[in-house]
Amino acid sequence: MSRPTQVQYEQVAQACAQLFQQGESVSFAKVYQCIGSKGGQQVVSDMIRRWRQEIAHKVLAQRQHPSLPPALVRASDDVMEMLWEQAQEQAQQVYSEKMQELEQHKAQWQQQIEAAQHQAGQVERANLEIKAELAHIQGQLQAIQAAHQELGQQYQALQEQLHLKEKELLLSQEQVGQLEACLESEQLRYADGLESAKAQHSQELRQVKMQADEDRRHLMQQTDELRQMHRTQAEQLSEELKGARAMLEAFRMQVNAAREESSRWQGRAEVAQQELEALKDQAAHSKEESAIWQGRAQALQEILRSEVPQAKKPESPRVL
Repeated sequence: MSRPTQVQYEQVAQACAQLFQQGESVSFAKVYQCIGSKGGQQVVSDMIRRWRQEIAHKVLAQRQHPSLPPALVRASDDVMEMLWEQAQEQAQQVYSEKMQELEQHKAQWQQQIEAAQHQAGQVERANLEIKAELAHIQGQLQAIQAAHQELGQQYQALQEQLHLKEKELLLSQEQVGQLEACLESEQLRYADGLESAKAQHSQELRQVKMQADEDRRHLMQQTDELRQMHRTQAEQLSEELKGARAMLEAFRMQVNAAREESSRWQGRAEVAQQELEALKDQAAHSKEESAIWQGRAQALQEILRSEVPQAKKPESPRVL
């Protein structure tokens, strides 16, 4: 479907006739200016060509008429020659304008091609730089993941050590209970033996009155020795019980310290995980944010390497 020309042939024909009457060349530029710069170049050029064909037809038709005088025929020949020259000039002018326009378009296209090639090279270099930076960031992320995995393994080892310490604590508590039961049994045995010795001594006093003085001294001596022996045993058991309780308290303090250390490492592991997730979210935004997260990741690795303490293995309690 053709687009409306916005100009009529009568307007173009009138403009051509006016220029021709004024002795000027009937060119596209002048006609286009006379009609108010309406219509397309091809449409107006076709209308100018149509007007020239009509004028030529009219002139030739009148020239072939037998009743025309020679002067009019010569005048018509001059007009035809002038129209032919104007047509050649206009054709040459249109050809020159087209060639100049094509050269200008060619230069513009060449500049656009060169600019596009230059821009494509810049884009390719930028892509290579971005790929290199992404590879560097991925390597750092893998290093952080490896450090996080190592922290997880250390945390698991601390958990296992904590379980072992809890088992040792239970075993120590059982041993302390056994020691307390043994001490209580010794105290009961000592009391029963003392009561039995008293009863035996009373019976011997009643049966052997003749040797009361000697037997009394002997019995008192034995009683003192027995009391001293049992007192010594009781003091020894008491000291051992105190040592066991002190050892148990020290073991409890070690277990609490291990739990606190495990909690601190767990908190650090969670912080490291959060920062790792934040780095993954920010890595694709921009080159500047990637560099910032890279610095944070390196600082985090330095902090983890400088602040990771060597886990001190608590001493096992001595079994009494």
